[in-house]
Amino acid sequence: KKLDSTLTMSFSLFIFLMSMFNLNICCNSRDQSGYQKIIKRFPANHKEIEILYNRLQEVGKEKDWLKSILEPHTTILVIDMQNDFISGSLAVTGAEDLIGPMSDMIEDEVWDQIIFSKDWHPRNHISFFSNIGLRELDPDWLAKHPEDIEMFQEVVFKRDPPYDQVMWPDHCIQGSEGSNIQSGLSLPSNAEFIEKGMNPEIDSYSAFFDNTGVFGAGSTGLDEMVSGSTEIVVVGLALDFCVGSTSLDSLKLEYPTTLLMDMTKPVNEETGAEMFRKVEMAGGRVTSFQEWKENHGSWRKAKEMAEFLINL
Repeated sequence: KKLDSTLTMSFSLFIFLMSMFNLNICCNSRDQSGYQKIIKRFPANHKEIEILYNRLQEVGKEKDWLKSILEPHTTILVIDMQNDFISGSLAVTGAEDLIGPMSDMIEDEVWDQIIFSKDWHPRNHISFFSNIGLRELDPDWLAKHPEDIEMFQEVVFKRDPPYDQVMWPDHCIQGSEGSNIQSGLSLPSNAEFIEKGMNPEIDSYSAFFDNTGVFGAGSTGLDEMVSGSTEIVVVGLALDFCVGSTSLDSLKLEYPTTLLMDMTKPVNEETGAEMFRKVEMAGGRVTSFQEWKENHGSWRKAKEMAEFLINL
């Protein structure tokens, strides 16, 4: 009986181990299936694929890479293409020239998700120069700046910690004509929308979060909306503020991110150029729409995706 019992236990253990072995083979075959699909798609690059795939496995990002190639979900973020930033109180030089090319780009079938952001400020918003007297300025900053405060000047408001804010003309007030997306811009039926800058006490350049400097603070919900994305592309106004800040937050959220240089305009050329550099230094791509589209689905694009994931 003892022998029968031992044999039964041994047989059960054998069955268990075989089931685990078969499960492992099954899982590996699924990974292998994706790997083979990549090889089949880019046969001339099989050696590079093997090297990159091994490196991706080392950092646990091989599945993300396979998804980005075999099941891509590309999201375009169209930032603040509103009347006030195009022809209104805070018009960005050259913004009107973007309307036609951007409309054509938005209508391209390459996008899986299209999201428009809007500045949506209350009348008593902290960023408005007209409201400068509503809040106390930091006394240390005031002592160093006794002169009259001017439009577009960066001031520091008293709070803990002190809060830096550029003083802008009133713009994109909730429900105003200036807050509307420019009527000439294409708005596909599947487009989604988010609003930002609604808290009167804090600005929000990024379409993801507010300007407190605490990552994730004041979420607009955009981070959840793009959760299925394999790449995020950013365009709109203005490059050196909202477009750049959105791109940088997208990169912090570990999304492969591209800023299209021909689909944005800066408030200032120097700070615009600096923002391009910041995005590239953070791991993002800066290119034109034509070049981006030409690379879409190519081995070059697949390699860029792999290198981005490896370097996270």
